[in-house]
Amino acid sequence: WQHKLNEGRWAAILWPEEYGGRGATVSQSVIYTQVMAAYRTPGIYNANGIVQIGPSIIAWGTDEQKARWIPGILDATEHWCQGFSEPQAGSDLANLRTTAILSDDGSHSVVNGQKTWISSAQIAKWGLFLFRTDPDAIGRGKKHEGITTFIIDMETPGIEVRTIGPIASRDAY
Repeated sequence: WQHKLNEGRWAAILWPEEYGGRGATVSQSVIYTQVMAAYRTPGIYNANGIVQIGPSIIAWGTDEQKARWIPGILDATEHWCQGFSEPQAGSDLANLRTTAILSDDGSHSVVNGQKTWISSAQIAKWGLFLFRTDPDAIGRGKKHEGITTFIIDMETPGIEVRTIGPIASRDAY
């Protein structure tokens, strides 16, 4: 469905035209949403990509990054997830503890930690993650500093995706 919508530039109507959108106004988007709801059309398959990740790449990405990722977000050939929350961070993302430290030779970052509540991670090819690149920031009372956004290939060795089953199926009683 999203692939079909993208053929007419309807997948991300708020995006600028030069990136495959329609440059729609907020009012036009509301009307579009109302019409889609009235006809009970399917939802967007890659909602994280369309609503948050694509616009972030458009705003802050390099031309190379835009060319690499925007088409797959629009036509849903590459599904995205976002990895922000962590088991010990609660709802305060500035408490995140998963680190991404530059390797000794400076060629890559080494990630160490755990994320949780990553909707659709099990089907995502790419993820937009927040990692702590200054592990001493929290101890210095500067927990909002030293957090960096990374795009991660979800098929990278060392990444383990474990689904959380429905609560109704657990032996909670």
